Amino acid sequence: AAATGEYIAFVDGDDYVEPDMYEFLYDLIQAHDADIAQCGLYSDDNGVITTTADGAVHTYTGEAVLRAYIMGGPDWIAVYNKLYPRELFLKEKLDFDLKIAEDRLTNYCLLRNVRKIVFCNEAKYAYVTRPNSAMRRPYPVEWLTGDMTCCRYIMEEQKDTGLFVYAKAAYLTSCLAHLMYILYTGLNTEYYDELMSEVRHNIPFLIKNRRLFRRADRIKAVLLLTNKRLAKWVYTRHRDQ
Repeated sequence: AAATGEYIAFVDGDDYVEPDMYEFLYDLIQAHDADIAQCGLYSDDNGVITTTADGAVHTYTGEAVLRAYIMGGPDWIAVYNKLYPRELFLKEKLDFDLKIAEDRLTNYCLLRNVRKIVFCNEAKYAYVTRPNSAMRRPYPVEWLTGDMTCCRYIMEEQKDTGLFVYAKAAYLTSCLAHLMYILYTGLNTEYYDELMSEVRHNIPFLIKNRRLFRRADRIKAVLLLTNKRLAKWVYTRHRDQ
C-alpha cells in the first residue's frame, strides 16, 4: 500500500471537514479502545447547513458491527466520516468492478475484520451539494446496478448466518427506493420489472419481518403493488416538500 501512516481517512474533493475532525476521531479510538471511529455528518446545500447529529456516542462489537452497518444509513455506508487503521486495508483485496457504490462494499469488507467501532454522532464532516453537483442530477444507471450488486453480495455472504435477515431487509429496502425513483424520473425503466418481481416475491418476508422496515417502506411496497400512479404521486409530493 502507498500509505505509510498508522491510520487512513478519505475526503471527497468538494467536501470539507472541521479542523479538529481527525484529532476527534483519533481520541475516540483511544478512549474506547476501538479499531475504527466515525462521526456524524452535516449537509451544506449551497450554503444552507442542516444536520441530524445529536452528539450521542455508541460502541459496537462483534456481530453488532456488521448488523449496524447493514441496517445503517449514510453515516455507516460512507468512508469519508471514518478513521481506519491502515492494517485493515492490508488484510483485504479491495478490487471491485464497480464505477459507483464501491464505498459501500469497501466498508463492508473492512468491517468484517473489526473488533470494535465507536460512533459519535457529532457533525464533523460537511457533505457539500451545489446547483451543479452530481446529487442534483438524475443518478446514472451505474448507481442502481452498483448498489444492487453490493446488496446482493452482502446477502449472499450472510446467507448462512444470523445476519441474513438484516441483509435481505436492506436489499429489499434498496429495491423499493430504486423503484420509486424510476417511477419519479422515468429513467432506467428496463430495471423496473426485475426489481418489482423481487418485491412481489418477498412480500411474505416483508410482512413477517415488518420491524426491520420503516413504515414508509411498507407503504411503498403496498402502493407499488396496487397503484403505481398513486405511488408516484405520493413520492413526488414527499420529494418536492
